[in-house]
Amino acid sequence: MTKFDVMEEKITRRRRERLDEEFNRRLSLRLETKTHQETIDELLGGLTVILGVGDIVKQVAVTAESCL
Repeated sequence: MTKFDVMEEKITRRRRERLDEEFNRRLSLRLETKTHQETIDELLGGLTVILGVGDIVKQVAVTAESCL
């Protein structure tokens, strides 16, 4: 594993942790007033955001690697 791979993994882990914390915070604030369907929709939306961030991290990694 190169230094770049290690750096990319750390960045990805931090972003996921921050997203998880924010998502859990928002979910806990609204959970009591949501119907089951609204909660499911919100969970699916959070998953979409997490997957989208993964794509962004990959793009940044490719760009950074090409600069090296």
